[in-house]
Amino acid sequence: MNFGVDKVRAAIVAIDLHRGHLDPAVATMPAAPDVAARVVATNKRLIDWARTQGIPVAHVMTRYRDADEIRLNAFWRTRAEDPNNPRKNVMAHNIMGMPGCTIMPGLLDEQRDWVVDTKKRYNCFVATDLELLLRSHGINTLIITGVNTNSCVLSTVTAACSMDFAVIVPSDCVDTMDKPDAAVHPHRLRLRDELARGHGPARAARPLTMVSVSAPTNRVVRALAPGRPLWMVNGGGASVDAVDMLARAGAACLFIDCERTAVNVESVTALVRTAHAHGLATVLRSESMAPEILVRYLDRGIDGLIVPHVETVAELQAIGEVVRYVTKGERARIFAVAQIESAPAVDNVAALAACDAVDGFLIGPNDLSHSLGFAGDTTRPELKQAIDGVIAALQQQRRAWGIPGQADTAASWAQRGAAFLYGTLDQIVKAGFAPMAAAVGGR
Repeated sequence: MNFGVDKVRAAIVAIDLHRGHLDPAVATMPAAPDVAARVVATNKRLIDWARTQGIPVAHVMTRYRDADEIRLNAFWRTRAEDPNNPRKNVMAHNIMGMPGCTIMPGLLDEQRDWVVDTKKRYNCFVATDLELLLRSHGINTLIITGVNTNSCVLSTVTAACSMDFAVIVPSDCVDTMDKPDAAVHPHRLRLRDELARGHGPARAARPLTMVSVSAPTNRVVRALAPGRPLWMVNGGGASVDAVDMLARAGAACLFIDCERTAVNVESVTALVRTAHAHGLATVLRSESMAPEILVRYLDRGIDGLIVPHVETVAELQAIGEVVRYVTKGERARIFAVAQIESAPAVDNVAALAACDAVDGFLIGPNDLSHSLGFAGDTTRPELKQAIDGVIAALQQQRRAWGIPGQADTAASWAQRGAAFLYGTLDQIVKAGFAPMAAAVGGR
């Protein structure tokens, strides 16, 4: 899809997802309960996904010092004087200190999200530092969501197009408190055909794209959640019984290892079908980045592909081309990951992180230690320094990343921002058997 920019640097601009509209218990200008519940649910799904992709979220919230700031607007005075208007409470809406001046629970990550709480008019750019915030972070593409469709969303979209941003509007992540009659345009975003074509109050310098954001079809993406890394568990071979056992134990993602185990392409189909029958996502590590090998695995119906020993941008781009070929251009169907596990990859990590041909990166400490000359010694401070540098480069570009984890390291990696962790069935068995043996003094 062409958004009219050389390279998409996106951010979500979530408009007025606050309790003043969406919490029936305290809202001063409430959306209908079903509308509020739907908007919160769809935005949570979108925002959770965006964080896994390194897409920042800017919450823009209406908040006034006092009613005088509201009364200054002539149109709002007419709404307040009409007892039948759904916005009749505008003079008492979201004044500082009111409970409505908080983002709905579950939508705000205070450590990661941006908050602009000085919005006082429909256009989110008026009298706020939103533009400065976006420009200073190199954002050129806005995913605009929230309420109300026919006022704040419409006004902000129009302004953003005129300010040379590319604009994407997820149609099921916007709605309105107003009734869907002839006086206001419908709940579902239309923005009028003229504006969608780039016309309207000011001709859009960038295209406006309206899309529907339903639940992601990719199982890996659905399983990813901010602050809670996804465990990808290596079953250790071709046993479907092991997959059954992992599913019963609560695993969410099966790691099929064609690089370091005896799994072959014939076994992959059975493993994928068994995992999917249990609702598990499947990621497969290939033994090679050769296109003909990758195509064979992708044709087996896997959800994610991990390619080892990637060192250059050209190799990343080649992986992306294979994925696009197999998925007929729908790259989002596959969660593609490149492994960073060599000294050349570490040296080139800034360029790798800036390349969007894949969806994430898996750091391989063991192979990296060999490449750095430490013969598998993963305790060396030089290795730790290299890994820290890789993580810093990936986080600077807001890329999803993962690393092998243990029970005693998982929390630390999660705190540092890991989107996924790699573990093995061997680890699980050892961890479970050790206390059992100790309890009887055996082994």
